Amino acid sequence: MLEQCSDLFEQMGKKRLATKLQANIEGKDPLVTPEGFKPHREVQMYQLHWSAADRIEGLAAIVTAVEQRRSTSATSQRGLGGFVEAWQEFAQYQAGSPE
Repeated sequence: MLEQCSDLFEQMGKKRLATKLQANIEGKDPLVTPEGFKPHREVQMYQLHWSAADRIEGLAAIVTAVEQRRSTSATSQRGLGGFVEAWQEFAQYQAGSPE
């Protein structure tokens, strides 16, 4: 999902957000998977430390992408279901986030 969001940000001219997200994906080890959790082999989770302004800008971009029916090579069949909800949660996150 993060890679697809980076692609969508690029499509929408949000290069700074795309670059920031790619740097998060490439620059940090994924979170340790809890014992007993068996995700798809390509599923990894990352901790992102984004300002409130960047989280809100990311949410707005994803909402616009959905409204414009944008897609990526990996989402063209299934759409962007769940993307807005995930970014809403991220935008509302406060604990330990830099402002």
